Amino acid sequence: MIASQPLAITGFGMISAAGINDDEALAQLLRAGGTALAQRARIERPPPRWTGTVPERLDLDMGELADGVAQRLCVDWGIRAGHTALARAGVEQPAALGLVLASNLEDHPRTLAELAVEIAAALGVHGPRLVTSMACASSLAALSLARSLLANADVDAVLVIGSDVLTPRVIAAFDRLALLCEQPCAPFSTRVGISLGEGAAAFVLERASSRALGTGQAKVIASVLAEGLAADAHHPTSPEPNGAGTRAAMHAALTQAGLGPRDVQMILAHGTGTIANDAAELCGLARAGLSATDTPIVALKSVFGHAQGAAGAVELAAMLVAWASEITPVTANFESLRAGASWQVSRPGRSRPPVPERVVLSSAGFGGTSAAVIVARGHAASRAVEELPPIYIQRWASAGWDPSDDAINWRRAVRGVDLRGVDPSTRLLTLAVDRALQRSRDADTGLIVAQARSSAAAVARLRDEIQQHGLEHVAGSALAEPLTIMPAGGCTRIIGLRGPFGLCVADQCGQLLALSWAADQLRRSDCSRMIAAVLDERVGEPADGAAALVLARAGEIRLAGWAILGHGRGDEALTRACERAGLARAELEQTVQIGPGISIPIAEGARAVMRACESLEPGASVALVVDEPARAAIAIVLIRETELRPPARSPDQPASAADGRSCAG
Repeated sequence: MIASQPLAITGFGMISAAGINDDEALAQLLRAGGTALAQRARIERPPPRWTGTVPERLDLDMGELADGVAQRLCVDWGIRAGHTALARAGVEQPAALGLVLASNLEDHPRTLAELAVEIAAALGVHGPRLVTSMACASSLAALSLARSLLANADVDAVLVIGSDVLTPRVIAAFDRLALLCEQPCAPFSTRVGISLGEGAAAFVLERASSRALGTGQAKVIASVLAEGLAADAHHPTSPEPNGAGTRAAMHAALTQAGLGPRDVQMILAHGTGTIANDAAELCGLARAGLSATDTPIVALKSVFGHAQGAAGAVELAAMLVAWASEITPVTANFESLRAGASWQVSRPGRSRPPVPERVVLSSAGFGGTSAAVIVARGHAASRAVEELPPIYIQRWASAGWDPSDDAINWRRAVRGVDLRGVDPSTRLLTLAVDRALQRSRDADTGLIVAQARSSAAAVARLRDEIQQHGLEHVAGSALAEPLTIMPAGGCTRIIGLRGPFGLCVADQCGQLLALSWAADQLRRSDCSRMIAAVLDERVGEPADGAAALVLARAGEIRLAGWAILGHGRGDEALTRACERAGLARAELEQTVQIGPGISIPIAEGARAVMRACESLEPGASVALVVDEPARAAIAIVLIRETELRPPARSPDQPASAADGRSCAG
C-alpha cells in the first residue's frame, strides 16, 4: 500500500442556511454556538419541520420545485460556490482544471453528468468533468475521486463541488422513515431526529508540488491528508449496528495518512441525530481506535441541517472558516448527552477544546456507503514518493447482454439470495460481480461502479406509486430506492463486500474511469482485490447489462498505464498512458478506439476491455481510448506478461490492523 500525498486546498466557497459565501456571518454563528436551522411554514405535507434552507429560497413553496427548478438551483449554487473558490485560489485560467461534482439530487430529468457539464461550462473548466453520487457520503467520496484525477490527469488542479437541494421527495422519505426531529436537531443528545438541509461548497485542490504553490501564487488554506471509502454491506437505509463501514473508512484514512488515532484532535462526525445512526457511528469510531475521552466530537448538522450529498462539503467548508477565525466549533442545540453515551461532545455553554490542527470528517449514507477524510490546518509537508506497485486484471465477466444469458430468466440465487425479488439493475450487477469473483468470498474486496443514471425500473415504480397514492403515502424505502447508489449498494450486501466502495456517474468512459479509480484504491488500501464494474442503463428502460473486472496485485494482464484528460484530447491521453506504461506508441501491437459518438453506451467500453483481455497474447500490448463528448478522454494500456507475476507482498500479510469485534465484544 502506498501512502497518500497531501493535497492543498487553496480556495473554497460555500452556500448554506448560514449565508452565501459569507465567512464573517458564519464565523459569528460558529463562535456563538448558534444554529441556522429555521421552521419552514410553507411545507404543507409533511408537516412543518426545522430545516437548514438557503436564505434566498425561504419563501419558495416546496411545491414550486417541479419542472426543473431543483436542478437549476443545484447548478446555480455549484457555479456560485465554484466562482468564489476559484477567485480565492487566484485561478485566472480555469481551463486547465478538472471538475468533480458530488450530488444526491435525483428529482431531475437530466443526468447528474449533464449538470456537471453545465457547471464546468459556466466556470470555464475544460478538463475532465466527473461526477460521484454516493448518497450522503458523496462529497467526501468526491475528494477521493479528485485525488485519483490529480494522480492520473494532466490538470493543474481539481475543483470539487458538492451541491444538493432539499426537495419534497427527500422530506417525504425521511418523514416516512420516522427520522425527522420535531425541534432543531442535536446529534448525540437526548433530542432525537434529523433536521434536513441543503447547499453547496466548492474547493480548489492542488498537488503540494504544483506550480502555483511553488511560486507563491496560491496560499494553502488546509491540506487533505487522506481519504477512506467503505461499504457496510448491511441494509439499504439502516446502518450496520456495530459501525462496520465507519470503522473501515476511518481505518483506511488513518493508515493512508500514516497517522494513529491519537494524532487526530477533533472528529467532525456525520452525526445525523437518529438513535441508530449516532450509535452505529460512535461504535465504528471506537472500533477504529478513536478515544471517547480524548477526542472531541462535533456534529455540524445541528448548525446547517443535513445537506445530503453536499453535507461533507458544507461541513468541511465550515471547518475552514473556523480555522481562519480561530474557532473551535460545537454541536449546537445540545442539552444533555444521550443515555449510555460517553463521548466528549463539544457543546455550547462549556469550555471549548483548543482549536484543532488536524480533524477527521466522517460521512455515511443510504446504500451502505461510508467515507472518512483527514484534513490538517495549513500546509502539510509532502511524504516520500513511493514506487507504484503493479496492478493486474485477474478475471472478468458480464451478465445480461447476451440474449442466451441465464440472467434473463432470474431463476437462480446468488449466495443464498433469490434474485427474482431484486431490482433488475441490482440483479445484473450482482450476477456479473459474482461471476467475476468465481463465487469466492472475500469481505475485504472493494467495488467501484460506473453507471449513467439511476435505476430506470426503480424510477418508474416510484412514479407509479406517487401517481396512484400521492407523495405523502409512499413508503420511505420506496422513495429512497431510485438513488443512484442503490444497485451498487445492493450488490455489496448480496456478495458481502466491505472494501473500498465508490460510484462514478459516466457513460462512454465509465469502464475506463472505474478501472483507474479502482486501481488507485487498490494501491492505496490494504484490501485484497478491487472490482471495476459498469451498469448499462438506457433512458426509460431497465438496465440491460453489467460487467465486472477483478483487479489484484498478481496476475498476467497488467494495467500498465492510464491517463485522463479533457474531451477532445484522446490522442494526448494515449501518449501519456504509453509513457506511464514505459512504452513508445510505436511499440503498441494494437490501439482500440471506443466510439466515437454520443450514442455509444457504457457497455461498449466494458466489452472492448474484456475482448482485449481475452485476445491479448503473452508479451503483447494493447491500448484502449475513449473520448466522451463534454466529459473526458481516457486511455489505458494493457500488457500481458509472459509469466504469472506474484503479488508484491505476502498473501499471509494481515489485511487490517483494526479488529473486527463488535462494540459489545
